[in-house]
Amino acid sequence: MREDGTGAVLTIGTDLGGGMRPQLAVPRGVWQGSRLRPGGKFALLGTTVAPGFEFADFELGKRAMLTERYPSFAEMIRELTR
Repeated sequence: MREDGTGAVLTIGTDLGGGMRPQLAVPRGVWQGSRLRPGGKFALLGTTVAPGFEFADFELGKRAMLTERYPSFAEMIRELTR
């Protein structure tokens, strides 16, 4: 979800003809989450950051704040947060 309230659901996978992508680049300031598709058994995910990761720049998303800022994604936020 972007700062302007828009967002997208993208699928990582090998079916490129079906719209999947082998990897994604997530710009700074964009909230992201992930989950397995229904029926999925496992996933191996990794994150590479550049120029470098600093815990001071990390913010864990809080359900109430995210739902308020992105009401059209409320159900997805509920599923991805505690």
